[in-house]
Amino acid sequence: MNRITQKSNLDKYTRWRKQAKLVSLIPEGTMRLEWMIQYSQGNRILDICKRFGIHRATFYKWKQRFKEYNIASLETHTKCPKTFRTRYFSSKKDQRVITLRKQYPYYGEMKLQILYTRIYQENISSWYIQRVIEYYSLYPPRRGHKHTTKLIRKRNPRKRITQFKEPISSFGLLLHLDTVEVRIKGKKRYILTAIDSYTRVAFVYAYTNHSSASAKDFLLKLYEIFDGQISHIHTDNGSEFAGYFEQAIKSLGLTHWYSRVRVSKDNAICERFNRTVQDEIFMSPRLFMSSNIYDLNAILSSWLIEYLSVRPHSSLNYLTPLQFLDSLHPNLSTITSSRTNTCKENRV
Repeated sequence: MNRITQKSNLDKYTRWRKQAKLVSLIPEGTMRLEWMIQYSQGNRILDICKRFGIHRATFYKWKQRFKEYNIASLETHTKCPKTFRTRYFSSKKDQRVITLRKQYPYYGEMKLQILYTRIYQENISSWYIQRVIEYYSLYPPRRGHKHTTKLIRKRNPRKRITQFKEPISSFGLLLHLDTVEVRIKGKKRYILTAIDSYTRVAFVYAYTNHSSASAKDFLLKLYEIFDGQISHIHTDNGSEFAGYFEQAIKSLGLTHWYSRVRVSKDNAICERFNRTVQDEIFMSPRLFMSSNIYDLNAILSSWLIEYLSVRPHSSLNYLTPLQFLDSLHPNLSTITSSRTNTCKENRV
């Protein structure tokens, strides 16, 4: 004889949970099912609301909707309205507005409203005209940016600093440049900064504007101070690093690298140097800021001498930039005297 095994009947709550899985009840509906199970087991409504963090009105709403034979009744109902407002329109008015819009395609709804009233001696709302424009897509053709597109196509692609793969292991291989805008007694002054990526040897100079001519002058000063030992220049995409500056780059035979647009971390070394310049000059009790460009450059020169020959750098094992440079190339010690002489000339 075959043995017949009798399956034990599932209890009501297990069947509810199983049905919820079969109908793929959403997580919110599954949670509501647990409310109903707790209530059916004899728990107080107040305790259930406290346990699940709901309001009693919410519980009563779903208790009224819940049907034991239809677990899907605990699904969230759409709040979308069943009926929508339709646009009231008059074919006669629509045709008049369409005619006016085609005749004056660049006029807005307010101007068309005045023209409509003037021509047809009939009041019409600007909102009605706008709805007609949207409904019939009466938009004028866009003007193409032909000249801009041609300039973009003709422009040579810029070299991004992220493509620079040469190891930074020598003095003057890669210099980072940037501009700092400061306000002194209500006047704008622009401090151009440059720092060597390997030795941290730096240079700063202030100008009354941030034109490409000022950037060119700064580059020529920098090239002279570094005794021509510069290979690559890295800047952001500012307008001061174009025009005359780009011409000077080409005449000196240097390679110009650019940061990515709005990615300041590409020029992190110079950005940190800019902060050091501002913090140590503006916060120093020994230095005072002057809006006079000659006095400002004298102050920058005094600070720069301290930065190069006195200030220890943690990135250089607490050596000064000039000490670190002399330890690498003793024959390059002339940069100390040339830089000091330039700084003294700026102070005069």
